[in-house]
Amino acid sequence: MAEINIIKIDGKPLEKLIEVVSIGIGKLYKPTEIRKVANAEAYKIKVIEKALAKSKASSNLIDIETQEKIQNRLLHQEIKRQINIENVTFKTAQHLQHEKNISSEALDDDWITRFFDTVQDISDDQLQDLWSRILLGEIKKPKSFSLRTLEFLKNLSQEDAKLLTKVAEFAISISTTNFIYYKPCHKSFSEKWNFFYSDMLYLIELGIINPNDADYHIRGLDKGSSLMCQYGKNKGIMIERNINGESFALTATPFTKLGNELLKLIEKQINEDYLNEFCVTAKSGRPDIDIKIGYKVSEDSSYFVYDES
Repeated sequence: MAEINIIKIDGKPLEKLIEVVSIGIGKLYKPTEIRKVANAEAYKIKVIEKALAKSKASSNLIDIETQEKIQNRLLHQEIKRQINIENVTFKTAQHLQHEKNISSEALDDDWITRFFDTVQDISDDQLQDLWSRILLGEIKKPKSFSLRTLEFLKNLSQEDAKLLTKVAEFAISISTTNFIYYKPCHKSFSEKWNFFYSDMLYLIELGIINPNDADYHIRGLDKGSSLMCQYGKNKGIMIERNINGESFALTATPFTKLGNELLKLIEKQINEDYLNEFCVTAKSGRPDIDIKIGYKVSEDSSYFVYDES
């Protein structure tokens, strides 16, 4: 891994990372505070010495070879943990060098502690990259990932990760929430896309998918009123009223808060077949609405261009 001295990198985003890491793995003490720590350590050493003296006087004294094994094991474990933390921090720093808009809001101390308690035991490179993106998202916008999400990801299995990646393929968003258009396309999910009802039930059990459907309404009854959705990074879906008409609601199954947070971490694959079936099924029996697919003007833009034909 390339060396990086995070302390020397300039810029507000990385300053915030330094602050977060300092809280998570040890405060950057001022000179006056170092003396306090030294005094505390001296007291701790005295306590340890007394305990050892008491142990030596006992018939249950651990032999020197066993003590050395324990010390070596603990040292190896802590070195490995420190490397894991530094790898995640390094990956986060790489991401942050390209970020400009960072919230000035401080991260929650409990969140930071839970985060570093978790990543210290993560050695897999791909998982370290995942956790670096979590830290990146939280630095950019605190409260993006709840403690529940951290706990869920801590225990995530490879099979669950594959299923999450699969269901992300069907996530359509409105504002900051996501839904899956499942029931209207039920047969297509199993016959075309290898996603089964048992998968849906398991995702509900995990707390990722809501067990109840929700209605997403076009606001307004006048011609031109619309409901705007997004699919993937660059595709927009506009459900537009083409005449003055009756109310329209799209019924779909929403993701939970946990599910919405997890979707931020997944690079969603575009399933053109699913997108087309969504448009056809949503419009079925509703001549008073049109559904158009649009494309983002640019990656940094929030505007979509729709085909008017």
